[in-house]
This record gives sequence, structure tokens and C-alpha cells, in this order.
Amino acid sequence: MIRAGLASYLEVPGRRSGSVHRTALIPQTVDDRWYLLSTYGYSQWVQNLRSSGGGTLIRRTGPQRFMAVEVEPDERDRVIARFRERAPFVVRREFDQLPDPSDHPAFRIVPADPP
Repeated sequence: MIRAGLASYLEVPGRRSGSVHRTALIPQTVDDRWYLLSTYGYSQWVQNLRSSGGGTLIRRTGPQRFMAVEVEPDERDRVIARFRERAPFVVRREFDQLPDPSDHPAFRIVPADPP
């Protein structure tokens, strides 16, 4: 999925260790903005991203440093709806297991590097 450009790697420093952790994620675009959504609830990458405030997305086109803004519930709900439309079945099952939208933190990606 990364070679096809559908997924990216998130690199973010660990909140305790400071060492870089890498996680494969599927960024989504909503209203011309990019978002990261946790389909698995309050995972380690969510906690690390909250702590660091940003990280690096490794995409097919190269790395992009960014700042992360955790979104409010109404914006998060739009991100979840978009993600459910486009996500593979195996990922959509996670929403059935954790049906409360508050269990799925979402972050808006704000580029840290000038275009």
C-alpha cells in the first residue's frame, strides 16, 4: 500500500524514550486537508504524536515534516466518515469494534516545511 501511494509511514519520537517510532498509516484528505486517524483507539502512536506535536510522514514522494493538530469532534466525525468510505474492509471492522467516534483520535496535518 505504501508503494501504491495509499499508505505512509509516520515517524514520531517516543514520549518516554525519545527514539523514533515508525507506524504505517493511511492519511485521508477531507476538504483539501490531510488527516491521520487512529482506527485502533488510543494507540502508542497517538500518545507519542500528542506528546511531540508533530513528526514526519514518509510518502512515496519523500519525507514531509509536519505539525499535528488534534481536531474537535465535528471535524473528527467528517474524517471518520471519509475514512469509512475509502478504507479496506479489514480496517472498517475496527469501527464496528470501537463504534464511539471519541475512540478514534484524528489529527490534521500542517506541513512544517515550506512547499
